[in-house]
Order: sequence, then C-alpha cells, then structure tokens
Amino acid sequence: MGNLQEVVLFSPLQGLLTYKGKPATNAKITRKVVWKDKTGETEIFYANDKGEFHLPGKVVITRIPAMAQLVAFQSIDVAFFDHEFTIWHYGKMDKGLYDELGGRAINLTSELTDNLARVELPNGVLTTSFKWGAIEKSELKSA
Repeated sequence: MGNLQEVVLFSPLQGLLTYKGKPATNAKITRKVVWKDKTGETEIFYANDKGEFHLPGKVVITRIPAMAQLVAFQSIDVAFFDHEFTIWHYGKMDKGLYDELGGRAINLTSELTDNLARVELPNGVLTTSFKWGAIEKSELKSA
C-alpha cells in the first residue's frame, strides 16, 4: 500500500498582484488543489492593502502506492472589481517543496489584466500570468 510520506501539494507563494499597474488592494485569492478526488480542496486568501499576498504551503501526510504517480492539479483565481482572473494552472507531479518551478520564485508578480502565458518546465507546463525575477534553488527540499 505504501508508506506514509509528506507530500507538498502546493508550495508557498508570495508576491504582488496588480490591476492596470496599481496594487490589487484586498483582492480575493482562491487556491484550489485537486489530487485525491474530483472535488479538491479550496482555500481563500486576501492580498493586503499594497496588493501583496502570501499563500502558505499546502502539505499532507499520505500514502502513495509504489506504482502510482502523484498528480495534483493546482489553480489560483483572483477576484477583483467584480472580475475573475485565473493566474495559475499547473499539474504538479512531484511531491517536494518548490518543485513547481524548480526553486522558490523571487520577485513574483502578476498583472491581473495580462494574458496567461505557457511556461515549459522540466515536469510539465505551467499556464500563468505570474512573472518572476529569479528562481532560488537553495531552499529546495525533497519530501
């Protein structure tokens, strides 16, 4: 059946949300991860008055059978001024911290009015409006 193990379903993210170049003050952020059933788990967060946000990591202790592959479908949507924006969509197949981007994103920003871009990654394709200055690999940990 498999041993219990720590699985990072969604690594922590922090950064800045803007709308037409100005901070997306108090924007509602909906983070969803679907991994063990079709319903998934949804959490709500809010940007502060400067448009800054911090989403903590989503970690579970679970059993993954030896012949099974973890797939956690991640999405982040933002509600601001009666508009809904999808800013992140990814299928995470690794269980480690910061595996999505291969490290921790530095200077993470999302202009809500930007179109989603396709980002080719070693373990899949991320569709996002986020941009980052660098990826810090020193904090990578294996779960």
